[in-house]
Amino acid sequence: MQQSFIGGNGLIAAFVGGLVFGNMLSNSSVFIDEFMENEGQLLTMFTFFILWVVMVPLGIEHANWKTLVLAILFLSVIHVLPI
Repeated sequence: MQQSFIGGNGLIAAFVGGLVFGNMLSNSSVFIDEFMENEGQLLTMFTFFILWVVMVPLGIEHANWKTLVLAILFLSVIHVLPI
């Protein structure tokens, strides 16, 4: 992980910032909870959309009947086996 120019770590800074923000919040946090839930869902959808746009064209270039059969097996039979 790359450190900033002053020697700090961004992951630790975000974690500590979240802890401080959570402890400083004294009133009802319904708005904050709803905002975080909505933003989390939006970012998740955006991430999957970007992965879909990048990975599907690459996968289609290399697809053949063997990969199609394997995909169907993974999505149906092999996925159910652990359950």
